[in-house]
Amino acid sequence: MGEGNPNADLVLIGEAPGFNEDRLGKPFVGEAGKLLNFILNKLGVDRSSIYLTNIIKCRPPKNELPKGEELEKISDACWPHLKHELQTVDPKVVVLLGGNPLLLLTGNRFISKHEGMEVETVYEGAKTFACYHPAFVLRSPGKECHVARVLAKACKVAGVKTKPMGLEAGLFEYEVRS
Repeated sequence: MGEGNPNADLVLIGEAPGFNEDRLGKPFVGEAGKLLNFILNKLGVDRSSIYLTNIIKCRPPKNELPKGEELEKISDACWPHLKHELQTVDPKVVVLLGGNPLLLLTGNRFISKHEGMEVETVYEGAKTFACYHPAFVLRSPGKECHVARVLAKACKVAGVKTKPMGLEAGLFEYEVRS
């Protein structure tokens, strides 16, 4: 399941747990989670004030999600759990992190086409935004500011207070460790 404030106004939805997430039972604790924490910190957002989860609730074999119909079947099987989380938290804003959550929850393809935009609502009463996944940013350095921009926008719409640090010029660097 997810982690964070059970009454959060902002929910971030990723695709599936990786090795570290599976091992610790928490979302976004691996390298992508470290980058997400870095961005949240730069925005002045306390991670514990929001809610983080994944659409797929178990780690895929070899950390590779299946494709096509098989992925849809898995997503459909996990949907009741995600729906329950959303109903429990009752957020004002949902951010879909990556192409798979975007596709599986809205039917929209190509995250690069929808990144930063409001998309079809995945939970009634909550605005939904599409955003690059932090794991994508790890493979595409320089896109950190895209994620920061979308999260800042989502925070503003949700009423989550931000206190940006080091974003004055709209640029900041995250050092990827190998």
